[in-house]
Amino acid sequence: MSKTSRYIFYWIVIISIAGCSGRDENGKAAIDEPEVAAERDTFFLAVEEMPQIIGGIGSIQERLRYPELAKRAGVEGVVYVYAFIDEEGQVVRTEIVNDPGAGLGEAAATAVSLAKFKPGKQRGQPVPVRVSIPIHFRLARQDVAHREKIVEILEGPDDFEVYITYPPEAANNKLEDEVHAEVTLDEHARVIGMRILSDTHYDFAGAVMEAALQYPFSEREEFRGIEGQQTIVIRVRFTLKLLNQSP
Repeated sequence: MSKTSRYIFYWIVIISIAGCSGRDENGKAAIDEPEVAAERDTFFLAVEEMPQIIGGIGSIQERLRYPELAKRAGVEGVVYVYAFIDEEGQVVRTEIVNDPGAGLGEAAATAVSLAKFKPGKQRGQPVPVRVSIPIHFRLARQDVAHREKIVEILEGPDDFEVYITYPPEAANNKLEDEVHAEVTLDEHARVIGMRILSDTHYDFAGAVMEAALQYPFSEREEFRGIEGQQTIVIRVRFTLKLLNQSP
């Protein structure tokens, strides 16, 4: 049986900006204006001149405050924050896209909201733009040296965690996650299909799928003797527990 390959999820947004040119009522050549100029709540995702952080990303990191709860729990990671920037370069609102938890998302959004930008431009005119900003949280090495890799079954067979290995690359990057999956069995309790219902990082989905392929459903009484197909719901939480907290 082949080993499940690494699952990395990419979000790809393809932006197509089309314009048309013509002449105004006086016969002069008209300059295309961004459609979003008339709608204050609409923001470009890509423009000719993207907004630039005044002072660079370092100016945001300087305002960043590591939440005490995250420090005590040893939570690290990258928070992606959408910054909605108006024509004057002001952040009018933020949206947390990826949040490792323990207050990191809120801390990142606060730091981003205080940033100043050189506004984005389309055809030389300032326009409102939405940008994605990654904010990295890293603890001092002594705070993350020793961690216990915990796999917890929230729903599914009681001994399912025996067949799961915490993905090494995810552990090395101090990542945690929760996977929600459905496994379809035939009348002989053999796996004939799987579906991941949640977005995950790195190999978390692969670890759960590989465990499902290895798990002996057909040897477990509760899955035998059922006519037709059956669907098993599995929810797995991956957690890194800090073992040696620094004073």
